[in-house]
Amino acid sequence: MSGVRCYAGIIEKSPKEKYSFCIMVNNFTVSHAEARKAIESYLTTLFE
Repeated sequence: MSGVRCYAGIIEKSPKEKYSFCIMVNNFTVSHAEARKAIESYLTTLFE
C-alpha cells in the first residue's frame, strides 16, 4: 500500500476528560512527512 497514514489513540486532558480518536488518510499525493505534519497540526488544534 502507498499513500496511507493512520493514527489512533487516547488523549487524556485531565483524569475526568479523555478523548479517543482515529484518523485514516488514504491515497494522499503529498510526502509522508507533509501528511504527518498535517495530521499532527489537526490533532494539536483539536485537543488544545
